[in-house]
Amino acid sequence: VTKIEVGDLSKEDTNELISDMIQTPAGQTRSLTDVVYRKTSGNVLFVLQFLWSLCDEYLLFFSLSSNQWLWNTAMIESKGVAHNVIELMSCKILQLSGESQNALKLMACLGSFCEEAILNLITGSDGMIALSEDYVSNAPQGLNCGHLDLFEALGFAVKKGLMIHIDSNYKFTHDQIQLACYSLIPKNMRGRWHLWIGNRVWANRAASPEKALFIAVGQLNKGVMFLHGMDQRIELARLNLEAGKKSMSLAAFAPAAYYLETGIGLLHENSWSDHYDLCLQLYESYAESSYCQGKFVEMNYALQDIFDNARSSDDKLQAYFTLVRALGAQNKLPEALETGLFFLSELGEPIVISSDTKAIFLAEFSKTKHMLDGKTDDDLLSMSIMTNKTKITAVRLMSILSLYAYLSDQKLYSLLVFRMLQTSLLHGICHESIPGFASYGGLLSCCFRDIEGAYRFGQLSLRLLEKFEAKECLGQVYLVIYSLINGWIESHYSSLEPLQFAYSNQMRCGEIQYAMMSARQYCTHMYQCGVELSTVEKTCEDYGKMMIEHKQDLFYKYTLPYRQASLNLMGRSKDPLLLTGEAMDQDVLLNDAIGSKEMALVSLIYHQCSWLAYIFSDYKLAFEMIEKGNVIDTSTYPAFMISSYAFVEGLVSLALARETKEATWETLASKAIDKMAIYASILPSNFQHKLLLLQAESFFLSGDTVNASKHFDDAIKAAGENNFIQDQAIAYERAGVFHSSEGSALIASQYFGQAHVSYLKWGAYCKADHIRFQFPF
Repeated sequence: VTKIEVGDLSKEDTNELISDMIQTPAGQTRSLTDVVYRKTSGNVLFVLQFLWSLCDEYLLFFSLSSNQWLWNTAMIESKGVAHNVIELMSCKILQLSGESQNALKLMACLGSFCEEAILNLITGSDGMIALSEDYVSNAPQGLNCGHLDLFEALGFAVKKGLMIHIDSNYKFTHDQIQLACYSLIPKNMRGRWHLWIGNRVWANRAASPEKALFIAVGQLNKGVMFLHGMDQRIELARLNLEAGKKSMSLAAFAPAAYYLETGIGLLHENSWSDHYDLCLQLYESYAESSYCQGKFVEMNYALQDIFDNARSSDDKLQAYFTLVRALGAQNKLPEALETGLFFLSELGEPIVISSDTKAIFLAEFSKTKHMLDGKTDDDLLSMSIMTNKTKITAVRLMSILSLYAYLSDQKLYSLLVFRMLQTSLLHGICHESIPGFASYGGLLSCCFRDIEGAYRFGQLSLRLLEKFEAKECLGQVYLVIYSLINGWIESHYSSLEPLQFAYSNQMRCGEIQYAMMSARQYCTHMYQCGVELSTVEKTCEDYGKMMIEHKQDLFYKYTLPYRQASLNLMGRSKDPLLLTGEAMDQDVLLNDAIGSKEMALVSLIYHQCSWLAYIFSDYKLAFEMIEKGNVIDTSTYPAFMISSYAFVEGLVSLALARETKEATWETLASKAIDKMAIYASILPSNFQHKLLLLQAESFFLSGDTVNASKHFDDAIKAAGENNFIQDQAIAYERAGVFHSSEGSALIASQYFGQAHVSYLKWGAYCKADHIRFQFPF
């Protein structure tokens, strides 16, 4: 008898085989070969069986209309392994020794791969599975043989090509091999294998406790049908709670929800009375993990169980926190604020709101300022720790509500910030106090233009963050500093990296809302900085997908006007003046915002419309949009936002003043210039070029050609030096209009040419075409 050992086919041989079988040129079958080879690794039997199964499922078929073989690569990629292939591999595995078979079965229970460290938890330090009397009775059939040299058996499997061993990891060479090995365990015994493995891992967890926790709980959960005693089920519920909380700390919300839901499923009908603390923690954590995934229906069921069974108001606190944040995430800001304010009153911290909001605002500011008088940074950093649990809870709730109030009720936002600071100054510092100091700095900058004071409290909050290692508060602090404070202190570009870091940090901490708010601000600042438009658009789209995935509609809507404006300028919309296209429908979003009283969003939409109308020279429409957008008080808005409002209103007013010769427009323009002069005096690098362009237009209007020419050039230079390419492009264009009106066609042509280049550099291809057609150069 002559034995001929036949190895697997190479990819080229596999392609040749497939090409020959379906009578199709080899060059055309490579896409099919790629997926087939990935599924079979060239094993001839696997290849043939797999191709037959593709034909059976019409994923590979002969088309009479095109007279050729066709296949669906995407569907083939997603295709599971056929049962007959698994059976084929099972036969091969059954030819191995009993020890090798058992080793492969054990590995199959652990998944497609496993680290040596986990295997050591099962075997012990000598690599041998030694079954003591405690384990023999529960050991799976086939493993109660005394000793099994697991690593030697796995080494044999590696030689046979069934597994690979790389970097202390054992891995099945194909998923179907794992399935084949697993299929060799009788279905009614698989739970026992998992239960035995879980017990072994948990018994030896000291060597690697964190890894052991997840492996053990995962295995024990699969063997739960063999846990008959209620004490065992309750203990497993506790382990699922521990695994769920650990997953939450790693921002792994889906696995966390699985563990927590499994833990809840292990409870019995009297568990709320018999195991109250365990039930409360499981339901609290499950509600929070569901909220983090945007699964609000599941969250509400869990919260209702807490509200129905909690023994005291204190035990409902965490549930209320989750409920308020969920309402905010669903863009139900009035309900979130109403629920939160009621909760605050119950905690002894009522926020009084009356019609005379200005008087209350000034009174609370004066009270806070008086409490801070004479206190140095060192005094504040060395304040005692807040120990009153009720006050800690109140400050935490104020911190959450301040975000929703900032987006919908600026006066309430200010009162919440003042109360956070007052409570901390009276009762001591806690983690949630830290954003209060930063927010107070934000109010100093926006409401009082006290830039020095704002910077002081911003830096103080950063020092408190470091001192208390309060990572969960970083997002809120960074948002205030890099949106409300530092816009008056440093280049707008310098905010981009911290905001991106805040997003990543808060995602890791499970602070989803502040992660998404950071992402929203990052998109806004990119657009304002004049980052290339295709980058802005893609970033808005990517973060938008994350917001949708986590059901954070509140922040998603605010990215849409920036994304659609970018698309319009890039030429990817039917009408560049209308925010309707791939990203949004202007009328739909406006009506939705007006219906839900989101006036900040209404204002943002109209502001972008006015900006686009000005860029494309429709000045009457631009002013109409400005008027419609005057629906909120923007005094507490970030520096760059209020400067943008003044900038656009000034440019539009000056353009209309030239067209109509009406003094009203000059008055409006003068007010805008005065505002911009203040902003530029505080931080020239962010605002000087805007002021210079407004002044150039004003000199142009008054007929002062010498100063007009100089200021246009100065505006172009300042915008370029500070990397605001979009404003530089506009300055070039307006300078071209000025020189054209003076009869200097050659000079005007040069400016229009530079404007065209700048618009292209910005990525505003539609506007570049517009200027080329409107002002040929």
